[in-house]
Amino acid sequence: MQTSAGNKPLQVISTTTASKNSLQISEFSKKYEFLFEYARDIILFVESNGQISEANRSAEQAYGYTRNELLTMSISDLRGPNTLEDVTAQMNTAGLQGIVFETWHSRKDGSVFPVEVSSRGEMLGGKIVLLSIIRDITERKHIEHDLTRRNTELSLALDKLKLAQVQLLQQDKLAAIGQLAAGVAHEINNPLAYIDSNMRSLERYMTTMQQVLCEYRKISEFGIEQAESHPGIDYILEDMPKIFAECHEGIERVNQIVKGLKLFSRIDSLHEIDDYDLNLGIKTTLLVARNELKYAASVIERLGNIPTIRANGGQINQVILNMLLNSAQAITEADRGDGGIIEIATASDGAFVSLDISDNGTGIPPEHYSKIFDPFFTTKPPGKGTGLGLSISYDIIVNKHKGQISVVSSPGIGTTFKIKLPVGGRLQAH
Repeated sequence: MQTSAGNKPLQVISTTTASKNSLQISEFSKKYEFLFEYARDIILFVESNGQISEANRSAEQAYGYTRNELLTMSISDLRGPNTLEDVTAQMNTAGLQGIVFETWHSRKDGSVFPVEVSSRGEMLGGKIVLLSIIRDITERKHIEHDLTRRNTELSLALDKLKLAQVQLLQQDKLAAIGQLAAGVAHEINNPLAYIDSNMRSLERYMTTMQQVLCEYRKISEFGIEQAESHPGIDYILEDMPKIFAECHEGIERVNQIVKGLKLFSRIDSLHEIDDYDLNLGIKTTLLVARNELKYAASVIERLGNIPTIRANGGQINQVILNMLLNSAQAITEADRGDGGIIEIATASDGAFVSLDISDNGTGIPPEHYSKIFDPFFTTKPPGKGTGLGLSISYDIIVNKHKGQISVVSSPGIGTTFKIKLPVGGRLQAH
C-alpha cells in the first residue's frame, strides 16, 4: 500500500470506482423499480412453465388480485374463456423471437376485458424469463366498434346516395324524353298522316279495280271495251306505284324514329359498358331530337373518322341530348330567326375521342362558369329547366367515364362544350 509523507495510507482507486458503480447500479435499480411499479401498462414476469414471478401495481389494479396472489398464479389463470389453447404456442414464440397478439383476460370478479400482449424472452438468473407488457384495450375496442358502426352507417348512406343519383339520372332522362315526346309524336304523325291518306286512296282504287274486274268477267267485247274506258283507270295504274313508294318511305321513317328513341331511352345498368360508336350515337340522338332542333337551328355535322370506344352508350346519348337541347334553347333565347346554327364535330387523337358541340346562342356570362355544372343551378325561368342536365352530364363524363368536359363561351356570340372520352373506356365500378 502506498503512503503519504506522513505515513498515512492513500485511498485505493479501485475502491472509489467500485463505490461509484455501486451507486449507479442503485440509482438504476430505483429507476427500474419506479418504472416497473408506476407504469400504466400491466407488467408481468413469467417463467417458462407459465408461473408468474413478478407483477406490478397496474396488474393488481387491472385484475383485482394482490401481488402475492398473482405470484401464486399461472398466466393461464388470467386468460379468458376459450383462449387457453394458444398459450403454449404463444409462450414458445415469445421465448424465441417475441410476439404481439390480442386476447382476453379475466379479473378476480370473473369479468373479462380485451388486452394486447407484447411478450419477449430474456435471460435472467441463468434461465429464460418472459417479460410481458399487457395493455387494456377496452377503450380502443369501443372506438373500433364505434368506427365499424359508423362505417356501416356511411356505407348505407352511400348506397342511398348512389340510389338517389340513379333516380336523378333517370328523372333527368325522363324529363328530356318528356320534352321530346311532343316533337317525336309530331315526327311520327307526319308520315302516318300520308300513309293514312294513301291507304284511303288505295281503298278507292281497289273499289274501282273491283268494278273493272267485274266488267271483264262478262267476257263480252262490249264489256271489255267499256271496262277499259272506265274513267280514271290510267291514272290509277300510274299513281299506285307512287303511293306504295310513299308508304314504304313513311313506314321506314317511323321505324327509324322509333328505333332511335328506343336506343336513346333504354334503361342501362349504371356500370354496363360496351363498344360504342360516338358518331352513331350523335345521329341517333339527332333523329330523336329533330323536331326540337329544326325550329331553332340548322345542324352542321363534322363527324371525323373515329374509333369505337368502351362506354355506356345510353348515358353518353343522354349527355349529347342535354347539350343539343341547351343549344336549341340558347339559340331560341337569342332570337336568331333562321340563322341559328348548331355545329357538331368529332375527332380522335388515338387515346381519346373528342366531341365539340357549338352554337350561336346567348352565351354564358363569365360569373356563371364556376357554377354551370353544379346540381340544380339554372338561369332558366321556373318550369323551363331542372338544373340537373349539366351536372348529370358532368358526372357521366368525368366521374363515370373518367373523361373531360369543359366550356368556352362568349356572351351574345355563342358557346362550345368540349368533351373527351378515353378510347379504352374507364367506367367507374363503384
